[in-house]
Amino acid sequence: MSKQPSAAQKRQHLDPFSLSFLDIISCGFGAVVVLILIFRFDPFPNDATVPPPQADTAAAYNSLLAEAAITEKTEQAQAALDDLSSAQAASQNNAQKRQQQLDQLRQQLAAKQARNAQKQQQIAALERQIEQVKIAGATTPDPADPDDEAGGILVDRDYVIFIVDTSGSMREIWGRVADRMSQILKQHPRVKGIQVMNDNGSYLVSAYAKRWITDTPKMRERILRLFNLWSSTSNSSPAEGLVRALTDFQSSTKDMSIYVLGDDYSGGDFDGVIEAVRKLNSGGARINAINFINPSATTDRFSILMREIALENHGTLITM
Repeated sequence: MSKQPSAAQKRQHLDPFSLSFLDIISCGFGAVVVLILIFRFDPFPNDATVPPPQADTAAAYNSLLAEAAITEKTEQAQAALDDLSSAQAASQNNAQKRQQQLDQLRQQLAAKQARNAQKQQQIAALERQIEQVKIAGATTPDPADPDDEAGGILVDRDYVIFIVDTSGSMREIWGRVADRMSQILKQHPRVKGIQVMNDNGSYLVSAYAKRWITDTPKMRERILRLFNLWSSTSNSSPAEGLVRALTDFQSSTKDMSIYVLGDDYSGGDFDGVIEAVRKLNSGGARINAINFINPSATTDRFSILMREIALENHGTLITM
């Protein structure tokens, strides 16, 4: 029969590790409770009641100063950038103006070069005219009586007609033209009749068209005064004026001197004008020509035409 274990034997078989573990757990829990009771934990402190540390305030102040300095420097840099942009825009504007001025100067230079080339042509034409005048002077018959000659032109006729080019180029030298006409009148101290028309055949005094103006000191003064104020225009062609003078005063051609004053001839026909004058001047009117040297006159056609007409009609060509 088996024996039942005793109480002492039962105690001897208890696990001592189980008792120690429970003791440790109990002590730890008690320590936690004591810590909670001793330490006052406040996860949300009242920031308003707690003054900030001085170190944090100085750092924030320094941070604000640094930000203000950065802002000021940024504004200064932006202002400098704006100034540079304005200066660049002004520089571009000035560059455009300089380019425009350069273009204008180039255009002016081209125009001056063109004018210089034209003047060179005019100088060459004038040189040809001078040579032609020399030829005309060499071939013009010598006057029978030296007392009847003034300035290389015979003044032996009783009637005088002036045919004057009134184109724009002649208007530029109108003072010279008026002076020359006055001198020619003085070379004829006394004549029976005077008449003035432009190269297209328009009369200076329309009331005296187709009839002579009686030569008196007052009429000469009036003619010169009206001549200075004359506003008639023409096309630089003495052909019409010569035909009108020789037709309207056909009965007086044998005692008549014609003075043609001009600087250019715009017509295209030389032989036709010469032939028309030859047919109309059957009475032997003396035809003289005064060729004015004018920078605005682009050709020497007037001297070419009038040299032939003067030689054929007992006259003289003078270039001034």
